Amino acid sequence: YSREGHGYGGGMGGHGMGMMHSSTGHLIRHLLKHEKDIGLTEEQVTKLKAMQLDLDKLRIKSEADIQVAERELKALVEDEKSDLGAIEAKLKQSEDSQVALRLASIKTRREVLALLTPEQRGKEKAEHEKMMQEHRAKGREHGDPHKGGGAK
Repeated sequence: YSREGHGYGGGMGGHGMGMMHSSTGHLIRHLLKHEKDIGLTEEQVTKLKAMQLDLDKLRIKSEADIQVAERELKALVEDEKSDLGAIEAKLKQSEDSQVALRLASIKTRREVLALLTPEQRGKEKAEHEKMMQEHRAKGREHGDPHKGGGAK
């Protein structure tokens, strides 16, 4: 998840906001990477790629809008003469953009899962679990900083 959904740094409430659209993007990439194992049809792959592109475009535009709103907010807050109504409006603008992005990601995730047959969902879950086990095993081998172990 390191690349997506983070990095605009907005400040106020910025930590972790990218998680939902990041995880939806991750799900789509996972499905496409394992399309043969999961048994995706050509039509499903085409739809997933279109959904991925649409989500990426929305994420890029939304995060830019949020970053701009946060910078404008910072300027308003630093100016002691600025109107509290203007500050409130800018806060709401930033929040509205964040909510819209998260909601779009949730809708996209539901659309992605609706594309899959029950059998494909089962295969996806098995493939994901296998990947997570491999990831956890690598973390134990190399001292995963998130697990509190590793070199001292």
